[in-house]
Amino acid sequence: MATIRPKDEPAVTSPAAGDKLLLDGDTVRSILVTDFLAPVQPKDATLTALAALDASAGLLVETSADSFVKRTLTGTANEISVSNGSGAAGDPTLSLPASLVFTGKTVTGGSFTGPAISSPTGIVKGDVGLGNVDNTSDATKNAAVATLTNKTINASANTISNLTAAMFAANVVDNDSALAANSSTRIPTQAAVKAYADQLIAANDAMVFKGSIDCSANPNYPAADRGWTYKVSVGGKIGGASGVSVENGDTLMCLTDGTASGTQAAVGAQWNIVQANLVGAVTGPASSVSGNIPTFNGTGGTVLQDSGKALPGGAIVGTSDVQALTGKTINGLTITSTTGTLTIAAAKTLVANNSLTLNGTDGSSVAFGAGGTVAYLSNKLSAFAATSSAELAGVMSDETGTGSLVFANGPTLVNPVVGTQTLGDSSTKAASTAFVQNAVAAAVAGVASLGGQSGALTFDGGSMASTVMTLLRYDAAQALSSAQQARARANAGAGNPGLHNRLINPSGQIWQLENSGAAAITDGSYAWDQWYGLTQSAGVTASALVNVEDGTPFMMRLTQANATAQRFGLAQVIEAVNCTDLRGQSVVLSARVRMSAATTLRFAIIEWTGTADVPTKDFVNDWTSSIFSPGNFFTATSTVITASGSITLTANTAASISLAGTVSSAAANIAVLFWTDSAQAQNVTLDIGKAQLEAGLAPTPFAVRSAQDEMGLCKRYLRTTGINLPGTMYLSLGFIFSPTIFRTVIPLGDPMRAGPAVSISSPSHFQADDPAASALVISALAAYVSSPDVAQLQFTISGGTAGHPAFFQALSASARIYFKAQL
Repeated sequence: MATIRPKDEPAVTSPAAGDKLLLDGDTVRSILVTDFLAPVQPKDATLTALAALDASAGLLVETSADSFVKRTLTGTANEISVSNGSGAAGDPTLSLPASLVFTGKTVTGGSFTGPAISSPTGIVKGDVGLGNVDNTSDATKNAAVATLTNKTINASANTISNLTAAMFAANVVDNDSALAANSSTRIPTQAAVKAYADQLIAANDAMVFKGSIDCSANPNYPAADRGWTYKVSVGGKIGGASGVSVENGDTLMCLTDGTASGTQAAVGAQWNIVQANLVGAVTGPASSVSGNIPTFNGTGGTVLQDSGKALPGGAIVGTSDVQALTGKTINGLTITSTTGTLTIAAAKTLVANNSLTLNGTDGSSVAFGAGGTVAYLSNKLSAFAATSSAELAGVMSDETGTGSLVFANGPTLVNPVVGTQTLGDSSTKAASTAFVQNAVAAAVAGVASLGGQSGALTFDGGSMASTVMTLLRYDAAQALSSAQQARARANAGAGNPGLHNRLINPSGQIWQLENSGAAAITDGSYAWDQWYGLTQSAGVTASALVNVEDGTPFMMRLTQANATAQRFGLAQVIEAVNCTDLRGQSVVLSARVRMSAATTLRFAIIEWTGTADVPTKDFVNDWTSSIFSPGNFFTATSTVITASGSITLTANTAASISLAGTVSSAAANIAVLFWTDSAQAQNVTLDIGKAQLEAGLAPTPFAVRSAQDEMGLCKRYLRTTGINLPGTMYLSLGFIFSPTIFRTVIPLGDPMRAGPAVSISSPSHFQADDPAASALVISALAAYVSSPDVAQLQFTISGGTAGHPAFFQALSASARIYFKAQL
């Protein structure tokens, strides 16, 4: 693998796979041009023919295979005009001339809007639909006197002016103020209508508002007829200085026709005054008892009623007077004086039918005849007298055991008696002597002897494989076969610690595709790096768990988000380069699992025997089958079941699983699957963490890789490029290939598994920044060319200047470019 520096190698012609290209500021543009020209099509006959054309302007036409000529569009005089027929100055334009000549042409059909026709010949009025038109002018027609007979004049469309009453026939206009004709065809004049209305008002004594009166100077009543009314505009008196007081807004109404102006004494009886302001007027009942106290009726404050209560005899007690209460019942008494006291005389009894509450601070005290202190519920036992262990035991309602209480940190227990537990109990209960003896005896049962310095470890009651016995020898170095050495290293996690666990991202802590912490996934679609979902009918929701339990910092969670119950799970396929060394070897799968429902979880080790690294991801053939073999539950094509198992889980309780098997010699890829044994209801969750597939006969402690190493393994299959500071940094440098094309190169660092597929979060998340012009809007990722370690991206833009360099920039914190080389 070579390292190529542009300043040492100005022309890079034959880069090899894995070569690293170091860019410097003086040669960035030349390197970009070299990279962009790499995929240029080689020379052929068509290109040669095109190159042979001269530099004259014209339109290119292929007359036969690999033969091209220049053509120019031309027009016909007075019929069609052609602008820029060679295309040298832009697109050719076809148009009609301002003056068209149709000699020898026939125009059929079509529509002519607003044409100007000069000196037409051979046209008669019938040809244009004017057969009834003569040549008499409108002025001649309108000047003649015409008599209209049986004609209807539309008043809304015509104006008749200069009409007088005399122009109407007799009895059409009627000036009779009595309207005696009572006709439905006569039109009364204004004078007749006014006189008729005035007579009606006067005859019926209707109320007629005559105006307002300023009473501030105490004026006399005005002369008036019955029904005339006046409004007081300024308060004062009406009817002279000895008249009636009135307020602003009061109404004066005359009661008698022909009333003369005068004072209150002279004409006041002929007038009625209506008060405008009655707010606060109080009314009483029809009758009441003399001496009773009035009270208000309702909440309006204007109606009084007889309370039925008379004032007590004697002096009325005030708020500061002392009064003796005898035979009284007090409901809700509150004593608020800070100096007074409530005294209950000797030989008297205070009776509280419900609860008696003494409010006060914790420092308050209640004194009793014999003295003492009140204890509160919140007090500690120290508020009471010292109590012995025996006294305390005597008042305990659920006492268990015998003996004295011991209160101390790290107490010394003298001959404590504990219960006998069950063998295998892993709780933190104290164990009796008998329990410990039985447990030790069970652990060493079957061990007969341990050889000396020259012997091997032997067991009674059975035999062990020679390979295992060889590995157990301790007295001298052993000659192990290569297979035995490999198995020993695998079981011990030695040799290649980074790949001791063949599964990548075993707990789902890396999730490059999703930033929000939750995503909907369908059957066969990836969620966490390297893990994809398995669903029976509909998608499920994937999310990440953190700090699940001690020793398990991360777990993957699948949530059955659909109303219809279904089976679901997840799987990972291991790349051939990381698992073909396991052919013919024993392997074991382990994991930490949990479900929110009490149910059975299944798991399996699957072998893909087809073409390496192109396996089917949908290993499930029939979700409804309960026979877990190829052709039934699993797909039969190129699929071998190394091992499958199950565990019955308690709801919301994590458990460990282990599954061992031997990989066949035909395995090209190995996959692990976890799935629910039965259809699960909506919102049931499945959690998986610490998933480990390793060589060996039994699981070893979970191999923890650093976050950097785990991310490095994940980036072989998926990596993203983005930025969380939009508008402040550039992702890469590129150049504008044409007004509509922008290209850029993004190095991928360490090679990916294969040339990745490329996609972007959204075109609106990015732009091309031309320093010599302006920012260019990106509308689409049009194409890409990729290798395992570099990708060339081509974007569709508008308004670019060919040949200009431009910076590729992110506009949004959600901007992402995805490079996917997953299996």
